Amino acid sequence: WCEAFSNTNISSLILGSNVEIIDSHAFYQCASLSGTLILPERLKYIGGWVFHNCGFSGNLILPNSLEYIGQSAFNEAGKFVGNLIIPEKIPVLYGQTFWCNNNPAFTGTLNVSNVTTIGDACFFGCGFTGELIIPDGVSVVGSSHSVHGIFEEGAFTSVSLPESIKIIGSKAFSNQSRLMDINFPEGLVSIARYSFERC
Repeated sequence: WCEAFSNTNISSLILGSNVEIIDSHAFYQCASLSGTLILPERLKYIGGWVFHNCGFSGNLILPNSLEYIGQSAFNEAGKFVGNLIIPEKIPVLYGQTFWCNNNPAFTGTLNVSNVTTIGDACFFGCGFTGELIIPDGVSVVGSSHSVHGIFEEGAFTSVSLPESIKIIGSKAFSNQSRLMDINFPEGLVSIARYSFERC
């Protein structure tokens, strides 16, 4: 699947029910791909940049079988709507996985389930609303040198941080214009610059 259809003009995608791996760049810059993206229930692995710059719409439902999502896998992949639930088997989300900078997406809530590590700009520019609950076990949200924050530019109204949080990185929650409520655990050690800029 690696770069299997990258930069082609295919306009629709139907994945077989037995597909377990979609390797990196498989549908990279297939801008003509549109409609709802339906992922197989047995899917375990989505490589990096797989759906970058596609034109999908509708809800994005990640199957419970999923164990790995690579860097920038859904970077500007389309105008997704509704909620996003990260499957419980995924412990790590890499940088820019759901980056929505030039193509705002998602209109519902975000549930990161059991994720303990979230890469830089992972959800940059997404339009998630409601309450964001960071799961216990996460100790760092972002980094001190981030150009774009993990949750920068969104519509969360509240953020719940776990007791395990030690560091909030640069621009982590900047431009969250609807953010009204956030708790800071006693164990928090560092809040980087611009973490809550324009909130």
